[in-house]
Amino acid sequence: MGVYKVVFRSENSSGDLAPLEWEPSCPLVVEAVQVSRHRENRDSYLQIKLRNLTSKTVTAFKLAATCEYDDGSSEAVEIELLDADVPPGGECRPKAIKLGRHDIKDVKACLVSTLTSKEEWVTKGKVEAAPHCSDLLVLDDEALGERSVQLKEGGMLQSYIGTALYRPRTDGDGWTECSCGQLNKGRKTCLRCGFDLSLAKNLEDESFLKELHREKEEAERTNVAVAIVLMATAVLLLVLVFFLIPTFYG
Repeated sequence: MGVYKVVFRSENSSGDLAPLEWEPSCPLVVEAVQVSRHRENRDSYLQIKLRNLTSKTVTAFKLAATCEYDDGSSEAVEIELLDADVPPGGECRPKAIKLGRHDIKDVKACLVSTLTSKEEWVTKGKVEAAPHCSDLLVLDDEALGERSVQLKEGGMLQSYIGTALYRPRTDGDGWTECSCGQLNKGRKTCLRCGFDLSLAKNLEDESFLKELHREKEEAERTNVAVAIVLMATAVLLLVLVFFLIPTFYG
């Protein structure tokens, strides 16, 4: 049995959707909040996991958290890392913060500011439900089959293709929700599944997918026909050689 027990945990994701809450345009997102308590002395520590949604390194950030206790009182916690260096698409787990009490009821955490080599972001205090698309694509079997092939060829990990088959890409002000359900900010490829985001929109059009499938089938038939002609030519040459050589030396 471990020394610490997790007494509170909140995940900012559900199924394939990540994150659930986000302040629009913020380069970082809080992925998980957790409080662990020592089994003997009851010392409790706040642990936070963040994710960089962008293609730039986040060099510094400030985060504020409010911890609510069973009696309704609260404790404010601030985390500031001036040398965070969170890589593009990478995660950050700041050092755990010791809390004043152990009877935790709830924790709310939000980013206050971030810094990259390109920009400084400051909160407007409007954390909201992330803009995930609720509509699903309606495609026939032929188009779905071709979409699956194209998603894989576009770099998507196999484990996400089943979900991405039916989800469209969604674009907002500087952000993109990949078909796998992950939000990205200013990225060319999805930070989670690796898909090339520039390819997504064409792969939602049924007529485009079916035409692409037909072109591939036609190319395959042409290749088969060429292979048959080459094989027949080779056989004919062998036959001619077989009959001509004895005649020549006859």
